[in-house]
Amino acid sequence: MLLGSPFGSFTDVLSQWNLDQDRQFPGLGDFNYTPPAHLKGLHIYRSMDNQLHLRQQGGRLIQGEIVFPSPRSRKSNVEVLNRHQASTQIRHSAWQQGLQTRIRFKIRPNGHLILSTRFSEINYAFKLNKPLPLQQVYVGGQQIHPKSHTFKLQLRDRHSMAWADYQGDNRMDVFMARGGLRGQILKFPSTSQPKDEFFTNLGNGRFRNRAAQLGFEKQGCRARKVAWVDFNQDNRLDLYIAGLKSPNQLFQQQPNGRFTNVAAQQNLNFRDSSQFEWLDADNDGDQELLIARNGKLELYSKQAKQFRRSQSISAAGIEIRKLALTDYDRDGDIDVYAASPQSSLLLINTGGRYTAVSPAVAGLPPNALTANWVDYDNDGLQDLHVAPSGLYRQLANQQFEATQLLSAAPSPLADALTSPSTNLACCTWADLDNNGTRDGLFQLTQNGYGQATLYRNQLTDNHWLQLKLVGPKGNRQAIGAKVTVIAANHKQLQAVGQAEGSHYSQGHYRLYFGLGQQPAAEAIQITWPDGKRQEIQSPAVGQLLTVHYAPNR
Repeated sequence: MLLGSPFGSFTDVLSQWNLDQDRQFPGLGDFNYTPPAHLKGLHIYRSMDNQLHLRQQGGRLIQGEIVFPSPRSRKSNVEVLNRHQASTQIRHSAWQQGLQTRIRFKIRPNGHLILSTRFSEINYAFKLNKPLPLQQVYVGGQQIHPKSHTFKLQLRDRHSMAWADYQGDNRMDVFMARGGLRGQILKFPSTSQPKDEFFTNLGNGRFRNRAAQLGFEKQGCRARKVAWVDFNQDNRLDLYIAGLKSPNQLFQQQPNGRFTNVAAQQNLNFRDSSQFEWLDADNDGDQELLIARNGKLELYSKQAKQFRRSQSISAAGIEIRKLALTDYDRDGDIDVYAASPQSSLLLINTGGRYTAVSPAVAGLPPNALTANWVDYDNDGLQDLHVAPSGLYRQLANQQFEATQLLSAAPSPLADALTSPSTNLACCTWADLDNNGTRDGLFQLTQNGYGQATLYRNQLTDNHWLQLKLVGPKGNRQAIGAKVTVIAANHKQLQAVGQAEGSHYSQGHYRLYFGLGQQPAAEAIQITWPDGKRQEIQSPAVGQLLTVHYAPNR
């Protein structure tokens, strides 16, 4: 976890904040770790493809055992892939409503045992023979010594995280959603099933997992995307989780701060969706849900006491990877670019209803792995960054032209769309060095390996204004608020959160307005999530302006 400074440098605070996959053994999730040759002893670490390594460098004969739980539907959760100077004895037995596999091992000097674990997201227990000094046992990439000869290891299979100030104390808390053991979660004993995590911020880099205490029950949800939303406008944040082939969850926050899953009551407990966005599509002040499911893009609006489908758009035969939101045509409502590697869609909003057209109509590429709207040159017109095609600059006639920026070789994004090894492309745009322009952070995952690349934006010719909204105590990030900036008789509409570019996650709430050659803005008009309004006249530009909740209209 990289914590940014005001000047664009970063510090890894994952272990310092105790948010590692395995908090007892930080570094266990470092899949690129290789034990240094000079460090003698037993090294226990993981690599890609769910492989668990026990490597003895030098030293003595090492003996011990590992116990792996498995669902009853499978013979075993683990198999031996390779033994070098090592031997194993394997025994299976019934355990609760599943099975357990006990592997007893002997590893001779310079031996190496490699195991394949299908379900690495559950606890597996080690017991090492006591003659082995613990100072000669190194676990994970940070080479942590266990405190005892018996210990457990676990990876978390975290798919997403959503940051917000739940406690209203000006400290960011984080919900981390986990997968569902490849659909087998309910076949494991309840004690072995993964649980989602909600870390409340105690200050000074300390976090406490309060998910169970606050009512977050996983109930078999194979979580993918997660997002905070105030769906009922009570100034208390709720949480929506989309799962894979499992019911989505909508956790409504109660007055006492606990959460209750009301997805079924609200008609939002779909089983076949992972991409969604909350937005005010019809400018009626409340939040609608735009969701990709069953070969369609569906819009759900609040009607009476529950959500009902108000529009359905065909997306047959295509996989929607990203829903990017903005008012690109500056007509006062939110449009959508639905990114798909097969055939993307441009959804044009007219009076709260969407018309799907080919992106080529506006000069945009027909397909994409992911996409983000970004006014990269601060000219006041929303441009579109598409991976792997690069940046498309919007012209005054609402058409787009390819800039060739961030698209050509040797960029690893260049052939990503057609490469069969490409698993995922992610990108997000933020002003990381606070110079007024948004920088691009990209990651391309191929064959399971990803590498992040940061591109600094050096364009500084145009004027700009950035906003950070501070809402009431129950929704400090003002999630769901809309802001209009008026400059030179032009209006730009943005919603808090539309700058978000992360994959399945949430936490980017700053608003970015390019002003072109206009040296001043006439007004800022804010509609807060509860519907109340606030206006600021003649704000100074070239600054990050913090605006606190103080309705005056």
